[in-house]
Amino acid sequence: MPAPTQLFFPLIRNCELSRIYGTACYCHHKHLCCSSSYIPQSRLRYTPHPAYATFCRPKENWWQYTQGRRYASTPQKFYLTPPQVNSILKANEYSFKVPEFDGKNVSSILGFDSNQLPANAPIEDRRSAATCLQTRGMLLGVFDGHAGCACSQAVSERLFYYIAVSLLPHETLLEIENAVESGRALLPILQWHKHPNDYFSKEASKLYFNSLRTYWQELIDLNTGESTDIDV
Repeated sequence: MPAPTQLFFPLIRNCELSRIYGTACYCHHKHLCCSSSYIPQSRLRYTPHPAYATFCRPKENWWQYTQGRRYASTPQKFYLTPPQVNSILKANEYSFKVPEFDGKNVSSILGFDSNQLPANAPIEDRRSAATCLQTRGMLLGVFDGHAGCACSQAVSERLFYYIAVSLLPHETLLEIENAVESGRALLPILQWHKHPNDYFSKEASKLYFNSLRTYWQELIDLNTGESTDIDV
């Protein structure tokens, strides 16, 4: 492989060109390596020029140089202790016991237990549990997230409100709409039962409320108040 003459001028001044040819700069193509046969090895000394020492390495040290660049890793086995396993399994565990409504009537649901074990981070599935304060019924849901958690998150926050509003009588819908018009506080519709790790989008709450209000306004327009039957 030809080399520019500027590369060898400092080496010639230091009487090192013969040593470079004698020890042969070991390159990747062995047939290109050159060695001098007419210069006695006993007359050579190897003191490479600092500027070119990194380009030329003795042939006898090349094997150690290449071996030093190899990295080997040994697979390590890690085992979880039973307390660690239990802490992972119970991280998203939630239990709720339904109290009596008025001290006399007992709920048809005594309680519920739910848990989440994420297979990815963040978890894409969602769960929701809430009590309808107007009917005292309970809503429970598990929402599977496909290709992300955006859809399951929105449904877990919004669906129960639409179901609860659909169960409200016409008079109650009118009261809610009048309260919003006059700027009065609204009575809560749902009592949520959420685990501390369950996510709730506060940024989209205003958008969700405006959409829900449009829905109950449509219910008011469709229902004249003559029929007391609830049609979900």
